Amino acid sequence: MRNKVINPQEMVVPKGFAHGVMSEPGGSLLCIAAQTGTDGTGKLVGDDLATQFRTALKNVSSVLRMAGGTADNILRLTIYLTDKAEYIRQLDQVGKDYRTFMGKAFPAMTIVVVKELLEAGAKVAVEVTAVMGDKPGAGEFQHHGQGGHMGDAGLKRRPPPGRI
Repeated sequence: MRNKVINPQEMVVPKGFAHGVMSEPGGSLLCIAAQTGTDGTGKLVGDDLATQFRTALKNVSSVLRMAGGTADNILRLTIYLTDKAEYIRQLDQVGKDYRTFMGKAFPAMTIVVVKELLEAGAKVAVEVTAVMGDKPGAGEFQHHGQGGHMGDAGLKRRPPPGRI
């Protein structure tokens, strides 16, 4: 199974994510509940957004591994933040942790700022939809330039073999 990145030519080239991701038929859908920055005892790790984000990604990774997958299986990732200003201040660290977790995978991604999360003190939650199969794969991208959203280098689409 291979996830195919969909980035129409008439849209801006995304940085660190894809406008759309399509999965081939035959995989199993894995929905991962929004994970916060809690350890195995349920205690929040750290008071800052970047530390909680890193831990939330580790929690997502644990669920993916248990299901037999990796970040390459992720189709959609949603990040819920309680403090946009803190996110912007810590974007370099958040971006590094995101790229370390995602590798060369570029899911469809949404970031939503919310008033608060249900868990007291939680500043971020990460929710994932993945498709599990026998041959996961990242989208077709090549890197260029510096900077970009989530601390990633700018991305340039390779011409697709067939247009969608």
